[in-house]
Amino acid sequence: LPPALTNLIELRTLMLDSNHLTTVPQPVLSLTNLTLLSLRDNPLIRIPVGLGDIDQIQTLDIGMPELKVPPPEISRRGGASVMIYLRRLTAVKASSRLELPPPGLF
Repeated sequence: LPPALTNLIELRTLMLDSNHLTTVPQPVLSLTNLTLLSLRDNPLIRIPVGLGDIDQIQTLDIGMPELKVPPPEISRRGGASVMIYLRRLTAVKASSRLELPPPGLF
């Protein structure tokens, strides 16, 4: 992705489908107004925890990748579960406290 992508601070929708990505490119993590991020049909291995810092994301479309991070049991449940997981990790990082979700949340 071009570095100039970070200048698009008002960008709300980003479709990165079918781009041979194994992770979310670093410039995407600075797009704090994203509400939809689509990463379908990419050989994703990991989703960085920093994606959880983008509070505006309502839809994360990852398709059905074989992720190592987050763990497969979370990523198989879809983008919403991945965002919950990432946001919890972000909160732990910020507070150094881990609060476990109620059973069945993931």
